[in-house]
Amino acid sequence: MDILRLLLLFITAAKGYGSEITCSWQLLTKPVYFGQDVLMSCFRPYFKGEMYLAWLNKTADYIARRNISSNETKYEVKLNYTEVGILYTLTIKSFDSDDVNTTYKCYMGFESYLANLVEMNTTFLYPPRSEDITFIDRSEKNELIQVAIWKAYPKPACHIFVGVSKYPNEFKQ
Repeated sequence: MDILRLLLLFITAAKGYGSEITCSWQLLTKPVYFGQDVLMSCFRPYFKGEMYLAWLNKTADYIARRNISSNETKYEVKLNYTEVGILYTLTIKSFDSDDVNTTYKCYMGFESYLANLVEMNTTFLYPPRSEDITFIDRSEKNELIQVAIWKAYPKPACHIFVGVSKYPNEFKQ
């Protein structure tokens, strides 16, 4: 999504609040894939001056202040001043299970916006990688086949096909 469309989206949302000028943030990466980068952006319309800017986590620890990350291997921040406001973007690198049920708070001046990714009805996906799957065929006649998927979210729906016919669901999931 280019910056102009993103700004228009935020401005439209901010104007809906009437005369009150507030900041808000949005999750820009949808769905969220474990192991990939996730982008969140905070916007405050109609402000051109300097102000306090920060991202905090659920324990009120700083993730970033202005454009300086507290942990550059985990977080990246970008600050963009535009004619219509300030766009403050946080990238969570290599999203993992510790990042899921975390509250993120964006501060812009005296205003802040707090949200939890789970409460935002975010779709989280962890497609299994080849190292997460074990395949065992213990008989020459293929009578016993065991496939174990160690990491996957949501739980996969498993089916067995013999040729083009679906095998009855008489196997343990």
